[in-house]
Amino acid sequence: MEFLEDAYEDELIDAFDTPEPQVPAPTTSPPPSRAPTLYPTFDDAVQASPTPAAAATAPAKPLERLATEVPLPAPMCYEDELMSTEELQRRRQKMEREMHVYRERFDRVAQALAGDTPHQIEERRKREEERRGRQEKRHEAMETRLQHQIERLEEREQRRARIQARHLRASRSPSPSMVKSESEEDTE
Repeated sequence: MEFLEDAYEDELIDAFDTPEPQVPAPTTSPPPSRAPTLYPTFDDAVQASPTPAAAATAPAKPLERLATEVPLPAPMCYEDELMSTEELQRRRQKMEREMHVYRERFDRVAQALAGDTPHQIEERRKREEERRGRQEKRHEAMETRLQHQIERLEEREQRRARIQARHLRASRSPSPSMVKSESEEDTE
């Protein structure tokens, strides 16, 4: 028993092995035809070819008639008339439930678009708290920097005052060479 693949393979080989039909090829080429030009030249010497006759179409309704015609009424649904009052009541209740569900969904979407969902409100509150925390840290850092600047200014001022005090003492007191000469005079 041969497998299907082998049978199919054999068929393919047989199909390729069959000789091609011996049909003589046409020896004459068809006469060259001029392709119609999209934009014909306007030459007085060339005679225009006759235009083909317009295809016969169904007579179109005038627009005025179409506008004045009353459209056919849509087919009436007589299911309601065939239903019992209980079925109608159940159907109405089902429609009301569906409308209620759609209304709730619509309200949720509108609330989300307005940014009024509890989740969005909580996120805004958290972001606001984080922003306040960052702002407080910035203020504290600025206060610390200002405090350091004030301390440095006070230190500079103290150094300047000490230096000025030294200069004042140095200018009031006699120079060390004068002090030596005075002490030598005293010893003599």
